[in-house]
Amino acid sequence: MLKALTDDFISGKVKAIQNLGGMESLYYKHLKRFQDKYQDSHIKINRYLDLMEYEEAERLTHSIKGLAGTLGMSELESKCQTLETALNEGRYTELHPMLLEFQSALFKAIH
Repeated sequence: MLKALTDDFISGKVKAIQNLGGMESLYYKHLKRFQDKYQDSHIKINRYLDLMEYEEAERLTHSIKGLAGTLGMSELESKCQTLETALNEGRYTELHPMLLEFQSALFKAIH
C-alpha cells in the first residue's frame, strides 16, 4: 500500500508541474505557500463549524480544494469536495466526521 501512496504522490506531482507550465521550481514555491497558509486549516474550519459560520467554512474549503487540485493533491481535493458539498447542502450534522477525513488527507498532503 505504501507504494500506491508513493505512486499517487508522484503522479500528482507530475500533474501539478504540468498545471504550472512545467516549472518544477514554481511547484515547490506553491507547495511551500500552501503548507504555510493551510497547515492548520482544519482548526479554522472546525472553529467556523462550532460558531455555525458555515459560509466561511465553505469558502475556506473551496479555496483549499482549488489549490489542492492545482498541486496534484487528489485525495485532499476529493475530501474538500465532499465537505464543501455537505456545507452547501446544509448537512451540518455530517460535517465533523468529514472534517476528520479532511484533516487526515491534509496531513498526508503536506507532511
